[in-house]
Amino acid sequence: MGNRTVEAVGQGLLMAVIMIVIRRLGTTFTSFFAQESFTESAVFAVLFGIAWGVLQWFLAGRRRRSAPPES
Repeated sequence: MGNRTVEAVGQGLLMAVIMIVIRRLGTTFTSFFAQESFTESAVFAVLFGIAWGVLQWFLAGRRRRSAPPES
């Protein structure tokens, strides 16, 4: 697993956390910290981050292959 993959997964996790915070801002403060919804959000964040990282890795690999060789 390359450095770019780790970076992409980190970006995905950060995006997921931001999405969760924005989604939860509409709810009350206590329900944000309710165990079930928080655990559900954490699982979603991890899965979203992994999926985002894999997507970025795949796209970077395709870009590298389709790019003309440097002279």
